[in-house]
Amino acid sequence: MAYTAETPGYLTAVNWVGGATVACTPAMLEIQYDQWVTDPDGVSHYIAAGDCVECSSLAPVNTGYSCVQEASDCSGVWLLTKESVYVAPPGTTWTSATSGCEISGQTAVCQKTVTAGTAYLFNNTQPVRCTATVTSGCVNLPSDMQAVPHLTDKSISDIYAIHYTDDDTKAAEDKSTFLVGTTPSKLQKIFLYGLNDNTSSWLLNEDGYYQKRFVYTAYVGSTSALNGGYLTQNILVSVSKISGDVITMYPE
Repeated sequence: MAYTAETPGYLTAVNWVGGATVACTPAMLEIQYDQWVTDPDGVSHYIAAGDCVECSSLAPVNTGYSCVQEASDCSGVWLLTKESVYVAPPGTTWTSATSGCEISGQTAVCQKTVTAGTAYLFNNTQPVRCTATVTSGCVNLPSDMQAVPHLTDKSISDIYAIHYTDDDTKAAEDKSTFLVGTTPSKLQKIFLYGLNDNTSSWLLNEDGYYQKRFVYTAYVGSTSALNGGYLTQNILVSVSKISGDVITMYPE
């Protein structure tokens, strides 16, 4: 997985290059190979494919795939899948197969899927905090906040567990929820907007976490039924002042 960034520190694209070498002895009647990636939204994209007849090796053609953050949701967990199909010579059949392969007469199909990695909206370099000498392209933070706030996998998992619903037609009774279709990438964008928002300040709450309220650019969630169940652009984010981990983020 390769990253390109227009602004240092921010993920703008994920570029995939596919390819492999498939070999089998003796020669097969046919060999097929496909390789694809599955993006954080569950959509598959082919990055390599090939097919040969009466052959013992195959070099698939790289088709590649680029995910552009501004047009798609690129940040999140990516899966990589490879599938090989071997058709044995006429008159022969497969009698055994290795793990991950299924056999049926002349044909053996082998497939494996692995987690390729997690693409974060923040690339290798996180946003910098403002100081007396760094006044632009930075975020304003309390002096005792030891790390720049950031969303972790646990942060996103906790937000989904508490503040997400699969049904927008009925407000949750006592919890505000993000709208259906709010992907991890969308959560990252909302959080990034709040982190850079200078219209409101970080305040220390009674639990010792810093929290910030901000208004997003569009409706992102619904208040609880107890609070009217109306669409809202208001967001509250709470972070650890020591680690910078987001403790929670939800619509208000």
